[in-house]
Amino acid sequence: MLKQKGFHQTYYIHQNLMPFQFKGKWYGSMDYFQPNKKKFRFSNHKDRLEGIQLLESFHDVSEHLSINAPVFNQLKKWKERLSLFKKNFSYVRQYVSEDTIKEWIRWGEWALEGFEKNQSLWNEEKKVIIHGDCAHHNFLRRADGTLTLIDFDLMASAPRCIDYLQYANRISHHLEDAATTLWEVPQLQRYQSDLAFLYALTYPTDIFREWNRLNKSSSQLHSVWKMTVEGFSERMQMNEKLEKKISSLNRK
Repeated sequence: MLKQKGFHQTYYIHQNLMPFQFKGKWYGSMDYFQPNKKKFRFSNHKDRLEGIQLLESFHDVSEHLSINAPVFNQLKKWKERLSLFKKNFSYVRQYVSEDTIKEWIRWGEWALEGFEKNQSLWNEEKKVIIHGDCAHHNFLRRADGTLTLIDFDLMASAPRCIDYLQYANRISHHLEDAATTLWEVPQLQRYQSDLAFLYALTYPTDIFREWNRLNKSSSQLHSVWKMTVEGFSERMQMNEKLEKKISSLNRK
């Protein structure tokens, strides 16, 4: 359907092999793309800009799609994620100091309170079909250099800023002074005075998500610990700058 509407930088689901169900999951036949030797990386400035441009093109097309997609609820998702992280407190405390954990929780609660008060700002933005999972591995560069968007299993109906927020969260760790340089990305400029977006940027979604996963499997423990502890000071600096920006906007 995307290709029929003009978005060609994705795969095609073949109709000659009908989707089939196996052990409760559905399977289908799709294009195989020979990958480029140079992988897409958020650490690469050119890749970051190309990735969000691809998202914008996808949104421009998905805005006109008529499909039955679930309605995305960011607030509900994040409240549940924070609640689960709190339940996992004793597990996380085995590896991270209690003061550090409490500071992450404090930012999560602060961000959610501010986001909930201001999320009505996003009602002004027209809903599209969002991708819903803007991780680097869902941007695949083909052998010919074309960047493609894959894996739409989390697509939903929501304002496009939901995808941009995810993208901003993913790339911020690769930016110097992210609280300032994020707004140099053209697609993000419109949100630098959007209180809901700013509050949401301070919500430590990756910290909560990864520790909640680790409670089930500890295979990535070291990398998540580094993100939580070694990355703490840098993230606090970013959040404090965003907090000042928010306070300035609230005074207007």
